[in-house]
Order: sequence, then structure tokens, then C-alpha cells
Amino acid sequence: MTGIIIFASAAFSILISVALLKKSLLPRIPAGLVIFSILLIITGAGLIYLNSCVIAEGMAAKSWPRVTGIITGSQIVGERAFHPEITFRYAVDGHVYDYKTDLGTPGFGNKRSRLDTAERILRDYPVGIKVNVYYDPSDPARATLRVGPPWHAFIKLGLGIIVLITGSIGCTRNFLSPVIAGS
Repeated sequence: MTGIIIFASAAFSILISVALLKKSLLPRIPAGLVIFSILLIITGAGLIYLNSCVIAEGMAAKSWPRVTGIITGSQIVGERAFHPEITFRYAVDGHVYDYKTDLGTPGFGNKRSRLDTAERILRDYPVGIKVNVYYDPSDPARATLRVGPPWHAFIKLGLGIIVLITGSIGCTRNFLSPVIAGS
């Protein structure tokens, strides 16, 4: 899935660039901006890859087996980038596991909103409460309390696509301008 998303994004960005160049809407750019465009392409591809992996893992977790666990710890950690840290215990085939998670809480936003989000999550997971735990059948030591991809991964994926397209337009208009102008 990750490869398909990266390939589709790159192909789409090149098609947009070529279409704009054919209409002579984009002039050539200086060499320094070409280097910047290449960095944008690398950054966009990295964002697409990383967040595609997060989304794929979240989707895979939907099919993981479920057991009942118990919350053993619940606290806010961090000094500036507050996030919840929830510890839970569960058993699979007689083996007891302890796992810590931040539930995929995004690390962006201002200090107050991150603290509010962490406090709200902790209210949902107090110590001693029983919870559904979804564990990876190939590695039962990996688990989650929430299945499905986190919403912020889609935002970061979209941002990666925009950055990739922007970088592709910059490179394409510099390298293909003479070719398209001559046709």
C-alpha cells in the first residue's frame, strides 16, 4: 500500500507539472530553488512513507485478536510536549505482558491543548479499569487499546503529498521547460 501511495503521488505531481508547463504558466527557476525543490521532494516522500506505514499498521490492528486487560498506570509525561502514558497488563496463552502507550496522541498544537488532550484521555483510562486489548498475533508483546489508524496520520500524509507535488513542480518546470517549449 505504501509503495502505491508514493508512486501515485509522484505520478500525479509530475502530470500536474507537465500540464502547467504546456500552458506556459511556469517559468524556469534558479538553481538554488531546484536544490530546495529536491529537498521538498525528499521530505514529501519521507512523510508519505512514514505515515503510510502508520496507517497500514493501524488498519492491520483491526484484525488483531482481543483480550481483556487492566490499566495499571495512567499519567501525563513531558514538560513541553505533554502526552498521556498509559500502562496496561494483559495475558495471552498464559504469558502476562505489560505495555505502555500514548494512544498515538499527536505531538502538535499549543502547550495548553496538548495538556487538555492528555487529561481527557487519562479520564477515559483510570487505573484499575478493565479494557479491551488488541495484540499482534505474530508478536503478542505488541498491543494497542485502540484499533485503526490515528487521524493525524492522514493529515501528515496529505501534507507529504502537497510537499511532494510542490517540489515536483519546481524540479519539473526547470528541467522540462525547454523540452515542452520546443514541442
